[in-house]
Amino acid sequence: VYDALQKKYLKTLLFCICEKLEGPMIEEYT
Repeated sequence: VYDALQKKYLKTLLFCICEKLEGPMIEEYT
């Protein structure tokens, strides 16, 4: 159970990081 929660947490963390990085990148390109 812990391993599954850890994977879900990491996926959420990566998604948040990607969103934060993509925001400024998209603004730069447009």
